[in-house]
Amino acid sequence: VGLPVVATRVSAIPELVEDGVTGILVEPENPAAMADAILRVLLHPGWFEKQKQKARIKVEEDFDNRRCIPKLHTLFKQALHRRPTERSLAAQG
Repeated sequence: VGLPVVATRVSAIPELVEDGVTGILVEPENPAAMADAILRVLLHPGWFEKQKQKARIKVEEDFDNRRCIPKLHTLFKQALHRRPTERSLAAQG
C-alpha cells in the first residue's frame, strides 16, 4: 500500500521484508529498537522512499496472484503425481 515497513523478526516476516532493502526489521520485544527504526524512517524520508519502491517490486514479483497461482498449481500437480499409491504403500510393507 506504499507505507513504510518497520517490523520484528518473527514468523515469516523476514521472508517478506528484507532488512535495509525493503523495510527495517528489529528484534522482537525490543521497544527501543522499534522506536529507533521508526525515527530513521521519519528522519530520512528519501532513503525510505527508495525502500518502498523496492518493496513494491518485490511484492509484484513474488506475491502477485497472476504469478503465484500458476506456481501453486504446478506444485499441487507435482505433489499429486508423487503421492504414494495403495500399491506402493503395500509394497513397502
